[in-house]
Amino acid sequence: MLNCGRQALFCLFYVLAIESCSGSLDFWPFNINKETAPSVKVIPETDGNFIHIKHFDESSLQVHIDSMNRFLEPYIRTAYKDNIFNCKFTRPPPFNSFCDFNVKDLDRCSPDTDFGFRRESPCLLFTLSEVSNWTPIVLSESDIQNNTNSFSTVPENVNASIIQAERDNSIETYIWFTCEGDTAADKEFIGTVSYYPYNGFPTYYFPFKNVKGHVSPIVAVHFERPMRGVVITIICKAWANNIPLNEEKGLGYAKIHLLMD
Repeated sequence: MLNCGRQALFCLFYVLAIESCSGSLDFWPFNINKETAPSVKVIPETDGNFIHIKHFDESSLQVHIDSMNRFLEPYIRTAYKDNIFNCKFTRPPPFNSFCDFNVKDLDRCSPDTDFGFRRESPCLLFTLSEVSNWTPIVLSESDIQNNTNSFSTVPENVNASIIQAERDNSIETYIWFTCEGDTAADKEFIGTVSYYPYNGFPTYYFPFKNVKGHVSPIVAVHFERPMRGVVITIICKAWANNIPLNEEKGLGYAKIHLLMD
């Protein structure tokens, strides 16, 4: 009886050890990514996604700029050159290769412009978390017509892009990405929004296959002239049939609070 109790206790500690180690050791054989869809990442990273831009505080500006430059370091790389592949919609990456992302395609949101932070015209960078072997199911015109997407109304510019692409029989498919003001006031305060290189993530970057040197695609969102002196709440979403909206987990969704002094 005593032996049975010891065996049961040993099994309990063993299970707890698996739970603990599987989250921290990449080589653990039972390491399973519990995410079922990508979450949205915002750069620069701040507490609560509160981004305070102080135009007359150089050190504060530099903190944000340095954060964004650090994030881009793996994209401006010299290592793993043999694994880089110039992907197109007709040319997905071969085995043991990953799609390149050219930082120059960020245009007005590149490091050369200090991401617009010194021009009262800031950019934020967005990417999706890496979920092994996850493949996007893109939105179609029928999805929009049947309202099969569960989390909210798809913005009109995304509707138009999807409908036009299908009518043109385009092979280009995206996880669409949008940023809008949360309330009517936020929509007014946010001003004009532009996206670089596209308002979406090309699907040839997926699935993520854990190739050394791999980088995720980026969407840069340029807030051309947001209102100063007010906190603007911005909702950014990734649009695909198999990316559910979950604010708590950040799945397909990010809420940002932007204040420019």
